[in-house]
Amino acid sequence: MGTDDRLKDDERFIAELFKKIDINISPQQVRLLICHNDYDDYEVRDDQGRFLRVKISFEKDSPFLKRESNNLKSAQSPVCGYWLASGNVKFGDDFSYLLCGFRPSETAREIGRSVLFSEHETLFDCYREFQQTKPIKRHYKTVFKQDIDQGNLKKVLSKEEKERVEAYTDYNTLQSLVLEFSKQALNSLPEISPESRKKCHGKLSPDSIFWGGDNFYFDTLYNNSMGHPFVDFIELMLESGFSRDHEKHLLPVFCEYAGVELDMRLYLKFYNCLMRKKIADLISAYIYEVYLFNSYRVNRILDVADTFSHCYERFRSVPLFEENREFVLKTLTEPILGVKA
Repeated sequence: MGTDDRLKDDERFIAELFKKIDINISPQQVRLLICHNDYDDYEVRDDQGRFLRVKISFEKDSPFLKRESNNLKSAQSPVCGYWLASGNVKFGDDFSYLLCGFRPSETAREIGRSVLFSEHETLFDCYREFQQTKPIKRHYKTVFKQDIDQGNLKKVLSKEEKERVEAYTDYNTLQSLVLEFSKQALNSLPEISPESRKKCHGKLSPDSIFWGGDNFYFDTLYNNSMGHPFVDFIELMLESGFSRDHEKHLLPVFCEYAGVELDMRLYLKFYNCLMRKKIADLISAYIYEVYLFNSYRVNRILDVADTFSHCYERFRSVPLFEENREFVLKTLTEPILGVKA
């Protein structure tokens, strides 16, 4: 199917969805922004020039869209979208949807990640505004554990999918590495006092940060939680490919805007913890994209490879990664090079 045909199919699908949920909106332009593991995210412009976001999960009562809906309603901030409708709808099978308004903007990945550095004070000011929205009950440790659980290959892959992995690499070694990185991350997650907790985004990346020309906006809110802002800053550094020099320059500025003490001992504890989690996340994400989603989502594979490449030298400071570096590198290139690890 060509790109034009796919766009027309998307437009028809979104138009039919609006009819089903009795929303009086006429979509004029529809484009798929990103495919998450749990839902697809569309940008829609209607006949009145409004920007809308439609998120669709082929799972009834999607817990991710439920959390995102609740967090949107709770935030009520100009730096986030605004909730319009959500629920289940039947298209043959039941699936979940979330409809929200959004400001005209593009992702930092589309514009170029350099905007995150060149406009970092605006970014941190918008982040502070997000922080000051209504607190929520969910704690970061809960988010952390759930993320790790979703990366467990044994729980996610079917027998057939595991056999496909084994055709290219040592599945048992791979599974053991993911579990060990996850275990090290979980065991090293710092404890912080309740009074130190602030609202965190939990998923900051060039795909969840949008630039509108004068302000930043935040999307992908299902991992919002109460924790330490260092987790958002470190995630942003890793996902955006900033150098250690950039990190050193940006950290004190971030702390000032986020209203936290520049405690390097605590920062390094979070950093070492999240480095291990990121390695596990990237290995699992790559395996899922290639063997679970059959390499259909090429852009997602490229994004994973891009993040891995940017973080490679950082990862080498982790002993378990350095010890297994060649195996991990071969595993991530097997489907491309066709040589068994």
